[in-house]
Amino acid sequence: MDIGLYRYLNSVRVQKPLPCPHVVEIVNCIFSKLVEALGTHYETHRRLPPKNRGITSSEIIAWVLD
Repeated sequence: MDIGLYRYLNSVRVQKPLPCPHVVEIVNCIFSKLVEALGTHYETHRRLPPKNRGITSSEIIAWVLD
């Protein structure tokens, strides 16, 4: 996986502690699956949105289902 993509996605992890530790575990698990799916997609297709705009939720869903 591209190291720049990994660093960007890793920087948006949950930073503040949430009231329930189980919620943090679930969020981090989902997030790691998304990172893995996006990395696989990027390696396969070599296309990401331009850096001047954010990644939309519909794009993430499309990448995960791709």
